[in-house]
Amino acid sequence: MSSYLDAGWLSAPLPGPTGSEDSLKTTRECHKPQRTAFSRICFPHAQKSHPILNQCLTRSKPEELLSYPNDRYLTRTPVLPVVDFVGATSRVYPVSAPFQVQAEFDRKRQIVQGNQVTTNYLVDCQRVQRAVNLPENSEVGRIPLLEKVERKGKIGWAVGELAYLRYGAARTGTAVLDGELNEWENTLWTPVGEPVQARSWQRPQDNRATPAEAYLNWAFKAGSDGIYMACRATGDLQKDSFTLFFDTRTPELLGTVGRYYWISGQLKPEGQIKLSTGETTKTASGLKGLWKASEDGATMEIFVPYSALDSVAWPASGDLGLSIIWTHIGATEKQTLLMWSDTGHYWNPRWYGVVRRTDEIKPQLPFVVRIR
Repeated sequence: MSSYLDAGWLSAPLPGPTGSEDSLKTTRECHKPQRTAFSRICFPHAQKSHPILNQCLTRSKPEELLSYPNDRYLTRTPVLPVVDFVGATSRVYPVSAPFQVQAEFDRKRQIVQGNQVTTNYLVDCQRVQRAVNLPENSEVGRIPLLEKVERKGKIGWAVGELAYLRYGAARTGTAVLDGELNEWENTLWTPVGEPVQARSWQRPQDNRATPAEAYLNWAFKAGSDGIYMACRATGDLQKDSFTLFFDTRTPELLGTVGRYYWISGQLKPEGQIKLSTGETTKTASGLKGLWKASEDGATMEIFVPYSALDSVAWPASGDLGLSIIWTHIGATEKQTLLMWSDTGHYWNPRWYGVVRRTDEIKPQLPFVVRIR
């Protein structure tokens, strides 16, 4: 037996069931045409111990292709993982489900000056441009992209998500590491704690009661011997930890797969920050970190010597690739990852942000823009 699930924008032939006549009857009910995208589709067989398997999972809106877990299966030629349960056994079928009209956004990294981004999507190999305006006074965010296309009476969708992050700024200078932020009054701060920055490496996930439960702002200085970092934060962070990833390559290589360095840290009692280097660092000496409790949270200062990055100075181009991953443990012991720039696993420098060395009072910093 072979059937189709037709969503209006994709269709997929489904494999025939296996097992007894009873299971065949139940499976046929699930094979009736339904509107669906490509989340997991179940072929349930009545089992008292698995009542949840008695429902077929369906999707009906194209924009749901951007939500987890559908976005994990979103490719040029989508595949439906079909699980057919029979008794105590199951069998998985990969089912190709191409869009009736092929359309996809060009998933490239851009450096954008100003608030307008030019995106491109391909429709049957023809390039179409679309302008997207970034919100005013927004440092970081995500914008869903959804374009309906029609060809010869058939419908398709170009689906994507535009993620943007403004560059951080690093002044030339140093700081006394005491947890006080007196030397940081005239620096520019970048946020790590917006709702769009709360995500696991797989999907958005925010277990904070409110953003103020753990919200951080970071600032940077380019010293002669290393990188100075300051953080002012709200919330109870005493159980928290973090990892800083650095990419010292030239600008044309930033945003690509390659070598990186990382420093891990954890807040300790008495104002200490325990810092350790990753495997790519040859020289681990010279790391320093202190924090102090504040009225509504904490302030921190960290020093990373250039030697920890196999360097002797800030990158000559002025641009340093950076990723900030903050792990917050709330009152319920649930974990929230706050990511400055990342989408996906944080061992991948394709999604790192950029900190630019500049001494301008009000620099016109660009955005890093990526489309997924």
